[in-house]
Order: sequence, then structure tokens, then C-alpha cells
Amino acid sequence: MVIDLKELFGVDDASQYNQRMVQSIIEAINEGSLDGFDYLRFKHSVINLKKLNMDEETAVKSALTTAASMGMDLNKISGTINHYEGLLHKEMVKFTDALHHQIRKNIDEVKEAANSLDQQKEDNIRKIEQLQRENNAITQKALELRQEASSNETKISTTREEFKKICDNIQSQFDNDKTKYNHIL
Repeated sequence: MVIDLKELFGVDDASQYNQRMVQSIIEAINEGSLDGFDYLRFKHSVINLKKLNMDEETAVKSALTTAASMGMDLNKISGTINHYEGLLHKEMVKFTDALHHQIRKNIDEVKEAANSLDQQKEDNIRKIEQLQRENNAITQKALELRQEASSNETKISTTREEFKKICDNIQSQFDNDKTKYNHIL
């Protein structure tokens, strides 16, 4: 007998449940299913009896009476429920591990990368500010050197003019004396 586990557990509505996740859980339950009459077959029997317009209590009692003919009782049914709960728990642990991996990979690592970029940006801002201070100092020093050059140029120009003035004066005396001496002598 083939049992549709999606229908059995009421998870076949694609608009309500993620069918990829449902399929993963159903496959795990199928792979770990027990042979013979167990909780799954008991639940399937109860559902089929309810489809015949039987109330739930009567359907459960009727299914248990049929199960008793196959050696099943409430304790054995509870034991097989525990088995399937164990399978579901393993799937939940696997999912939780996968979820933690996804959180680490897709959230934590991405946030760390963003934080690293923020830190890099802050470092760059500090470097830019340092370079700006250095550029301001360089600009100030260049201005001072230009002022010094201008001052030196003025001094040199003044000195040259003074020197030329003295030399012109002396040359003028030479010229005058030469002319005077040539005329006199």
C-alpha cells in the first residue's frame, strides 16, 4: 500500500507550505519508514475511515481494532510515533545546521565584509585628512619660499641697482677724468 505522506500530514498545499522543504522531510520519513503496520499505516487507516463520514473517535477505535489483529496496540503505535519523531528531529537538526551555515555565509560573512569596507573607508578618510594636512603644510611652505624668493629678488635687484649706481658714478668719473686729462694734457 502506497501512502501519500504529504496528504497524510496535510502538507500538500503548495500555497501554504514550501514544497521543496516538504519534499525533503517526506523523503527522510519515507527512507526511515518501518516495515509492517506502524503509525503511518494506522494514521492512513484513520484518515480513510474518516473519509467514510466516520467521526474521529470511532475511526481511531476502529483502526486500532484492525491493527490489533496485526499485533499492534497503543504502546506499539506510540513507539513507532517516537521513531518518526526521531526522523523529524534529525531533519530539524540538519536544517538548523544548514541554516546556521547559511546565516554564517550569507549574513555574518557579508556583514563582516561590509564592516571591513567601512573600516577601510575610515582608514582612507584618515589618510586623506593626513594628506590634506601635508598638502596645506606644503602649500604654506611653498608660499613662504615664494615670498622669500620675492624678497631676495628685491634685495638682489636693489643691490644690483646700488652697485650699478656706484659703478656708473665711478665710470662717469673715469670718463670725465679721461676727457679732462686728454684735454689738459
